[in-house]
Order: sequence, then C-alpha cells, then structure tokens
Amino acid sequence: MHAWHSASLLTTLPRARFALNVKAQLRNHIKNPGNAHNKTTCIMSDLNLCIGLNRARNFDKIYLCPYMGRGIVLGKLPNGNFCQLYFVTGRSESSQNRVLAMDPDGVVRTNYADPSKGGGDPDLIIYPAAMDMGISLAESRPPYVVTNGNQTMRFITGLRSKNRTVAEVNAGLMYEPDPSGTSRISGIIHDTGNGPEFWFAIARKHEFTDACEHVTTRVPMPDPGLGWCTVTYAFDSPTPNGLIPAFRRSVFAVPLAGTAEEVADSYWEMLGEKLRVALMVKEIFPDGSCQVTLRNRHQLVAV
Repeated sequence: MHAWHSASLLTTLPRARFALNVKAQLRNHIKNPGNAHNKTTCIMSDLNLCIGLNRARNFDKIYLCPYMGRGIVLGKLPNGNFCQLYFVTGRSESSQNRVLAMDPDGVVRTNYADPSKGGGDPDLIIYPAAMDMGISLAESRPPYVVTNGNQTMRFITGLRSKNRTVAEVNAGLMYEPDPSGTSRISGIIHDTGNGPEFWFAIARKHEFTDACEHVTTRVPMPDPGLGWCTVTYAFDSPTPNGLIPAFRRSVFAVPLAGTAEEVADSYWEMLGEKLRVALMVKEIFPDGSCQVTLRNRHQLVAV
C-alpha cells in the first residue's frame, strides 16, 4: 500500500475513557500540532466513529446556512483515495461572475465568467485555487494545496523551496483587505517524511480588533467517507453593520459519500441554486496523480 494510503491506526483506548479525553487531547493537538501526533493518532479510530454521528448533521447545517462564503474540505473518498474539495458561493451578481477552470498543467484557477462585467477586486477574485508540485495531473506530487486566495503559491514555494512549516507560512498571511476582513483559509495535504498529513491554516480578523489571528491545525487522518471542512463566514446572518462575521471554529466533520463525481453532485446540490458559484473536487490516487471534477454556475465567456 502506497504511503499516501496508510491504514488508520487502531486504538486501545476504552470508550468511556475516550469520551472523557477526546476534547482535551484535540485541544492540545490544535495548540501544539507538531508535538501532538502520537496523542492524536492513538484515538483516531474512535474519533472517526464519534465524528460519524455528527457529519451528516453538519452537512445539513451547511445546507441551511444563509451564507458561508468559501469552503475547503480535506478527506478520504469511500475508496480510500485522498480528496480536496473547494467551493465558492456568492450573493451579488458580481460575486457570482466567477468560474473555476483548469490550466493544462493541472492548476485550478478562479476567473471572471464574463470578463467584460468584471466585479470586485481582481486581486481577490482571480487566483490559483488548487495546485501541487507536479507539472500535470498525471505527474502530481505533494504538497497538494487548496486555498481561497493568492496564498496558494506562497504555501507551495514556502513548503518546498524554503522548507518552511505550514504554521510558518500561515504566520506571514493577513486576512483579505475587504470590508468584512474575509479570512484566508488554506488546506494542505503534505508529507515531510513521516507519511501524509492533513493541515488547515487560517488567517482571520480578530473578533474585536483589526489584529490578525493565525490558526494552524493538523487534523487526524480521517476514515474513508469522512472529510474535515472549514469555511470563511459563520453560520449566521450578517451583523447590523452589514459585515459578515468570520467562522470561529477551525474545522468540522462532513461526509464524502460516493465517487468524486457523486461528491461533487451532492455538494453542488447542498450549496443551493441561489448562492452556489463554483466547486472543485480533486481526487488524489495512490501513485500521486490526480483527477479534477468541476462544477460552475456560469460558462466561461470567450473574449
């Protein structure tokens, strides 16, 4: 079995003890991700069983959410292949004037659906959403990076060329310079020599000041059919001043049921006709190669 598909570790932790300790261990894991590997993996299987009870409920919360902006999922498809999912939602016509498209080298980028209409700040609208160190989907290699902004390239070059950690790259980011101070969210599947690791990195505006909070989380390896998700905005309506509050949790569990195409269909349906703009599912095979599935609200207008 390829290193990218290492089996989940079995735990010997009793159920009752697990219930008492999982929150404390995950809290320590999130605060000290580099030192918490053994403590976290020892409860991995029971954790997946516990999370399995909530992931369908979380999926319903996303479906009922008034507006959550952009979202990232890292997980495993039921066949065991790793998966990255990215979705974009929008409320205004200009926000919905976007598509996801793939370059010949396998980089998935955002762009205007109709360039003549434009809309928003191009520096925040147009960016490489998903890429890796390969020169094509057939020759992909880690790190596999998906983000909601131009920080994608910073993670690629930082992790590979400059040998920085996910936390070190994230520490150099700032939330987006828009009125809501939209969080920069990033999902990375990386291998530093000890096997594959799933990381989330978030640079978000402080709840009460203009300071930037940096949250870096290494999540436990999920079982097949399970994913970890983060989004830019809270599951709430806008505040009285019209700004949208940042999502304050780091990640939550969601289902990944079926093939990559079926996952794309289920999430596209879940996003709803009113808000959905674009979606990508990237399946990573045991040999490192990838396959990308895209869904777009609009067709790209040729210019």
